[in-house]
Amino acid sequence: MAETAAEINFSEEIFDSAALVSKFNSGVFHQAMFDQTIEGKPVVLIIDEINRGNVSAIFGELITLIEETKRSGSNEALEVILPYSKQKFSVPSNLYIIGTMNTADRSVEALDTALRRRFAFEEMMPQPALIREDGALKATNGVLSIKEGGEIDLVKVLEIINKRIVALLDKDHQIGHSYLINVQSVQDLVHAFNNCIIPLLKEYFYHDEEKIALVLGTGFFTMENETMEEELFPAISKFRIPQSKPRLRIHTLAEDSIIEALNKLIG
Repeated sequence: MAETAAEINFSEEIFDSAALVSKFNSGVFHQAMFDQTIEGKPVVLIIDEINRGNVSAIFGELITLIEETKRSGSNEALEVILPYSKQKFSVPSNLYIIGTMNTADRSVEALDTALRRRFAFEEMMPQPALIREDGALKATNGVLSIKEGGEIDLVKVLEIINKRIVALLDKDHQIGHSYLINVQSVQDLVHAFNNCIIPLLKEYFYHDEEKIALVLGTGFFTMENETMEEELFPAISKFRIPQSKPRLRIHTLAEDSIIEALNKLIG
């Protein structure tokens, strides 16, 4: 008798699950299981943006097993039976779990309390000095020199931008040093600001160009006089006709102007 669509889907699900378990067992976790004591070789599992998923659903019963006292080899060690393979499962003592998250993301507010209790939270703030120490410009002390275009101290640029963001918004929205750490040319610099930093600031200060201008300085915006036609609006008694006013426009910069604009930023 031919299989129904439901039976085929169920078979594919079982096959995919078995394949997934096989791959998982042959990977990092399987290696960690060879020596499950705290003295064993450390194995690190990194979960990026851990706050973006449904933590309770993702971890399930593992939320208890990752506790230090519940891991294999401990006095209070626990095991669970995996739903697909039906094998016993425990978390090794030499497995270290690192989760990353962005505190500027509102999803952090809904982070599961059970997860908060099982992780130590360490704040990782921007480190502008790394542009000088570890970045592509370390040989020139974090200063980018452009032939016939002058030079700019990228460490100072990032420090001032972040000080202004903290004053206007908060410390959690500071710009990370990763945007500038690999800048080696004026083309890289233009890309970093036009495609990364300026769009991020527009998201932070949505429809508030004045604050963006306060962060970036006079080299990144122009004032345009907005004129209105005299007969644009109907004459209605006791209605006040809006007056024309200057309009602030944040603009992208070209290679021949960005160094000058950034020097204005740092004063």
